Amino acid sequence: VLTETGEHKGGIIMPGRDLMKNSLVQDTNAINNEILNGGSSGSSLLGNTTRDGIEAGITAAEAGAIVHVVQRYQDKTGSKLHCVITGGGAQQLLPLLSAQYPEGDFQHEPDWVLKGLAIISDDIVANDDVDNCGNMK
Repeated sequence: VLTETGEHKGGIIMPGRDLMKNSLVQDTNAINNEILNGGSSGSSLLGNTTRDGIEAGITAAEAGAIVHVVQRYQDKTGSKLHCVITGGGAQQLLPLLSAQYPEGDFQHEPDWVLKGLAIISDDIVANDDVDNCGNMK
């Protein structure tokens, strides 16, 4: 969570989609290849196959964790959060977040990290914090 002035208030760390999948299929060789290498049918609520059930479960875990943090933070502080969702699964996750928490303020920003790096880079150059070879002073 960042305040309007850019102060970091904290955050959560949780496993990503691939780590969750790997954890679920680690000792199940019969379905391992299908789960890790196959695509999903696109079901976002319930799966009719093992692969789709795992995908739906992972998506529900991700959305549930985000909604949980947003609700608890807002309840604790009285501040409304604007949530920026980025990363590989963001587009799949966004509709579920909006459905679970319609009063939430969720935005998909696919290039968030690159935009942040560009801002940092511009600031470094503007403050003359690099030498002629591009090395930090």
